Amino acid sequence: MGRGSLLPLEGKFWDFLAGDPPPAQKIRDILSILAWVRVEFPACKIHLRAGGVSGLWAAMAAVLDSRRVASLYITGAPLDFADMVETRLPGYNQELILPGILTRLDMQQVFMALCPMPVSLHAPLRADRSPAEISFSRNRFRLVSDYYQENGKPANWIIRTE
Repeated sequence: MGRGSLLPLEGKFWDFLAGDPPPAQKIRDILSILAWVRVEFPACKIHLRAGGVSGLWAAMAAVLDSRRVASLYITGAPLDFADMVETRLPGYNQELILPGILTRLDMQQVFMALCPMPVSLHAPLRADRSPAEISFSRNRFRLVSDYYQENGKPANWIIRTE
């Protein structure tokens, strides 16, 4: 088999075909770092900060291992996965593909699972990478805000667009 016969396969999404999309790999990387910090610094409180798409993965990792995370600060991240579907021309590609995610959950459920942990979203983005307006953001996360309120921790849920 000559090299020329393999060229049509270059650039294919092998991770997805193998059932291990890059977002899952990134979440595992964050979990590994959290585990390492716990071993090396057992008394340390972890305040997790993440930017961009990594903010989504950090939030998911915090849910999966919340005992290691004291607070979460996310800046410049996409609002949620539903916005990707609702936007005609999303500005993200494979970095946000998690097959079947919306059949199970979206970021609202992830953030609710973090309650009562302090969570701050700063300068969230729409799916086209434009800044999300505060009214849109608050409406999108109304359930999260209500959940924090019901659990007596309304000050632990913050959205800022400035």
